[in-house]
Amino acid sequence: MWQQVITSSKTYMREIPDPTEEEIAAETAYLLQVQSDASRQTRDDLLAESDWTQAVDSPLTDEKKAEWITYRAALRNLPTDKDWPDPTWPTKPT
Repeated sequence: MWQQVITSSKTYMREIPDPTEEEIAAETAYLLQVQSDASRQTRDDLLAESDWTQAVDSPLTDEKKAEWITYRAALRNLPTDKDWPDPTWPTKPT
């Protein structure tokens, strides 16, 4: 691959070597980890935002509380999903 380099005094082309298989694998692993960390943070935030639904003094009915229990279990199970770190997020109860 070639890259054009422009300086204040001249313009020239230089060859950039193709990345090695190891470099590609390392970059892929890094990007996957970044995406996984972001998804985990989103998941943790959604769990934290719904903590109130499980409190003893929550205003929810038993039926609504059960919906939230199912939602929270789905959130906790996301890291084991085959599509992780790009899962289909569960729908928040209304």
